[in-house]
Amino acid sequence: MQKLIVAVALLGLVFLGLSPAQADAKYVPTQKTLTDAVGRAILLSGIQKAEIEAVVKDNPNAEKFICTGIRLVGTSDRMNLVVRKRAKEACDYAKELNPKLSTWYQSKTTKARSYNGRVLLVLKTPAN
Repeated sequence: MQKLIVAVALLGLVFLGLSPAQADAKYVPTQKTLTDAVGRAILLSGIQKAEIEAVVKDNPNAEKFICTGIRLVGTSDRMNLVVRKRAKEACDYAKELNPKLSTWYQSKTTKARSYNGRVLLVLKTPAN
């Protein structure tokens, strides 16, 4: 189902005369993976808060802040809730630091064990 949605979205961009790269070319992305949380902890640690503070401070013109909780394929629904709540905490904290940010949080799966339980931050700053 997710592949179908992506395919329809890409067709829509082609129909509009835009390639996927052009559709979001007005933003420059910055990525940061937060330090791993301990166990099933949801609240941000001091280290994670400092990482978010640094990213927000280093990108004062950023407009969008996307937080993605990452879990391994095949893990429980409980783990999905945990990583999604972690992502929400990260976005809420970024919004607290810069109220002008548009924030979005979500959860996704991966096959890479090194990302299990972590939160990926993506900031989008205007290109000009």
